Amino acid sequence: MPRLVAAGRKPRHVEDLLKREPVLRDQPWEPWRVKDTEKGPVVWEVKHALIYPKDEEGLPDKPYHLIVARNVPNRDEIKSFLSNAPTQ
Repeated sequence: MPRLVAAGRKPRHVEDLLKREPVLRDQPWEPWRVKDTEKGPVVWEVKHALIYPKDEEGLPDKPYHLIVARNVPNRDEIKSFLSNAPTQ
């Protein structure tokens, strides 16, 4: 039967992951042109990491893509998305 580490990681907010987890913290923001408008292009900056949420038994589940996007003109506006797209 699978076992868990007693002091396993607790859930954290995306903002905390951006500050503390090397996979996101040390990753440069990549600009993405979202769309063109009459006022010019809409550009967001993006970071990506694979995460493994816990299943009903508390064990790591299949990987999900965590996409974190930041509005270029207003860097305090951050959105996050999960995707179950294949990893390859």
